[in-house]
Amino acid sequence: MILPEGNSKKYIKVVIGIYVLFTIVSPVITKFTGKTIEVSDVLEIDKYVEEAQKSTKIQNEIENNNQGSIMSMYITGLKDDMKAKIEGKGYIVNNIDIKILDNENYTIESVVVDAEKKEENDDNKNEVVEENTIDKIEEIEKVEVKIENSSEKKENTEEKKNALSNSEKNDLKDYLSGIYEVNKDSITIN
Repeated sequence: MILPEGNSKKYIKVVIGIYVLFTIVSPVITKFTGKTIEVSDVLEIDKYVEEAQKSTKIQNEIENNNQGSIMSMYITGLKDDMKAKIEGKGYIVNNIDIKILDNENYTIESVVVDAEKKEENDDNKNEVVEENTIDKIEEIEKVEVKIENSSEKKENTEEKKNALSNSEKNDLKDYLSGIYEVNKDSITIN
């Protein structure tokens, strides 16, 4: 009843069985031969103990690897589910980082979401304009334009245009907190 479960149990049973057998048989052999026989003379008990320890160690490593695999699959599935739900609300998700407490319940410790608004289609804004024929072409004056960091300004303008407002971030936090039962303070939205 006190033996551990697993592969080591059978090794321990064999060693204990042989020890009990020798304990019963040794007085009979001592009476006939006159010499005392000890279990350690016949068996290498250390070898069996070492095998049992190796078996237990391998079993523990396998269990830990399985636990890690299950957790990573859970996190991947959770990220995919969160991404789908956030995108269903009309946002683009660039990245989601989830930290989980290492316990049996897989409690979500923190969530970091990098999201932005979906870009509106420029197709609706740019309507096709009828071509007008120009009868006369006037002379055009040369105009010099100086451009400084226009790509940076364009990126900053685009980022600001697609960035979430504080109310949108709070709404998204409330939404995720309600669905995944996470503390609202543990959710960060960039």
